[in-house]
Order: sequence, then C-alpha cells, then structure tokens
Amino acid sequence: MWTSVSPWAEEKAAAAATAAMLRCAEADASVAAAETRVAAAAAAATVQCAAAERDAEALHRALRASALGVQTWRERAEFAAADVVGQCRSAKFDRELTALGSSD
Repeated sequence: MWTSVSPWAEEKAAAAATAAMLRCAEADASVAAAETRVAAAAAAATVQCAAAERDAEALHRALRASALGVQTWRERAEFAAADVVGQCRSAKFDRELTALGSSD
C-alpha cells in the first residue's frame, strides 16, 4: 500500500490551495469594491435628495411670497378701481347738478 505522498503532489496541492485562496481574496475584494460603490451612490443620492428638498422649500417660500404680492396688488387695484368709479359717479353727479342748476 502506498502511504507517502510525492513532493510533486504536495506542491500541486499547495498550489491549488493558494489559487483557491487567491480566488476567494479576489471575490472578497470584488464584494468590498461593490459595497463601496453602493455606499458612495447612496451617499450621493442622499445629498441630491437633501438639495432637492431644500430647493423645493425655497420654491414654496417664493410661491407663497408671490401669491401674497399678487393678493396685495389685486387689493390695490380693486381700491383704485373703486376710487375711479366713485370719482366718475361724483363727476357725473356734479354735471347733473350743474345741468339742473343752469336750467332754472
């Protein structure tokens, strides 16, 4: 019965074990690189989401301010129109009074 292992077989087994460890190390490195890329993408997405939320809030504030400005100008226009209508009615009334007074 053959009980000893030849040096060539031992070297071949050691080389196979080393190759297997290298493949495992490469796989681990690939997984670590992928995890790093995923973490970087997630961090970039978080930053972009925060910027988008900040910009959206700024737009909402600007829209509210614009709506307030529109309301203010609308009220001013309504007051001005009422004033013009009142002046026109007053002028018409004055003309009618003058016409009545001159017919005597």
